[in-house]
Amino acid sequence: MAAVTRFFLAIGLAWNNNAHWSASSNGAGGASYPVAGDTAIFDDFSGNCTLTANAAALLLKLGDTGGAYTGTFNANASDVALGTGGLDCTDGTGATISMGTNSTWTITGGTFDYSAIGTIIRVSSTVEFNGTCVWNAKSGQLLHDVTVASGAVVVATAFGGISITVVNVLDVTGKITVTAGDQLNPGGGADIHLRAGAVIDGGGDLVIAPAVSGHGLLTYDATASIETAAFRIDRPVSGGVIVPGAFPPTTIVNFGSGNKIWEPNAGTYTFESLVLRAGGSAGSSMKIDTTVNPGATLIVTGTTTFLLNNDADVEVDDTGVATNWTFQGDVVHTEGAGAIIWTPGSGTITLSGTVAQNIDFGGLTVEAIVIDNASGTVTFGDALTTAAFTAQPNASIAGAVSITVQRNFALNGTSGNEITFNGPDLDVTGTAVAHFTTATDSDASAGTKVTATDNCVDGTGNTNWDFSIEAFRYYYDQQEATA
Repeated sequence: MAAVTRFFLAIGLAWNNNAHWSASSNGAGGASYPVAGDTAIFDDFSGNCTLTANAAALLLKLGDTGGAYTGTFNANASDVALGTGGLDCTDGTGATISMGTNSTWTITGGTFDYSAIGTIIRVSSTVEFNGTCVWNAKSGQLLHDVTVASGAVVVATAFGGISITVVNVLDVTGKITVTAGDQLNPGGGADIHLRAGAVIDGGGDLVIAPAVSGHGLLTYDATASIETAAFRIDRPVSGGVIVPGAFPPTTIVNFGSGNKIWEPNAGTYTFESLVLRAGGSAGSSMKIDTTVNPGATLIVTGTTTFLLNNDADVEVDDTGVATNWTFQGDVVHTEGAGAIIWTPGSGTITLSGTVAQNIDFGGLTVEAIVIDNASGTVTFGDALTTAAFTAQPNASIAGAVSITVQRNFALNGTSGNEITFNGPDLDVTGTAVAHFTTATDSDASAGTKVTATDNCVDGTGNTNWDFSIEAFRYYYDQQEATA
């Protein structure tokens, strides 16, 4: 049967009644009602429509040459299946769509465009995308559930603002591309599932607000990926969920009022960069608490920033647990009326960049530090206290600061993979030893003397470093050579 165009009239509510449809705008009733492949138009001459059975069309158009539609389209408890034409609300600025109770709107290869709609009432409906689709959202109009099926490719754009919002469930097996400048923003109590093969990418951002305990990013399959320009964990609460995985440049932020807390799960989180930000309002602190779900590993491949606004604190609490942090870029902080608070646990902080790193913990006391950067100098910009300090072969360490080491200090250079230690003063409580190291301008007089062995070099300016073992070894080697 050939596809037809039908115009809804103002003589009844039901979709599946031929008497309610015309072949022309404001024409005579009695035309067949639209089915899959047909075009259904609601214009100035159309009345309200309430579904009593499932409906289908190639295109559902609210508003046309006959004028704007100002009525209400109510899915009731029925499903709506739309084809490549999708939903067009361009001339529906005065219209209302009630999405329906447990109704499913299926979009197959079309545009779901409610960018100009007057009002969407989401009820408990689901929008399901299949094939190659366009999702044009009106910022501030909320969808209940959205499913992106396997193989679906959806370009999502916000109009009249920047937010594309889903309040209950976002379930993705296909791909969503978020337009630059916009935000895909599941609501504070939403559940997000990124299943096998799922991708969320684009020049826009993904914002998840795990503001209700037990809700948030609940599924992040190992084959899924988030590749948006940025990712934001917004105003998390205790029990809010962001499961482990790999993330683009990330901000964990409290833009609101009151103190907020993020509790990582056990597992590995990898961030391209990380900003921990507090101070949406005075006193609104932001805390990462790894003690609730022990076993978290947090890796930052770019810069880590502690950002203070107003008089709010930024805090990391690793008390009593072996949380491991790896920083491969700089660690910096901004000054503010608030404080940076770090309560160390029994894990480690590994500095393992592939370029030079500038590290400024702002005088904090932190976990044991391991320097495993063999490609660039690690420069400390402020004093710090660490449980232990270990440098691996080829490390280069600098900084006119004081490092307090509560346990042991070891520079583990090897032959051909020597360490350079230029400047930090030391206050070591435990053992202190250096192997295959050139040390310069380091005053260790506040604590244990550093025993420099295995071809260490005194680069001058050192205090409380013992290079005598090397002097004896040199004398002994010379004697052996001339014997």
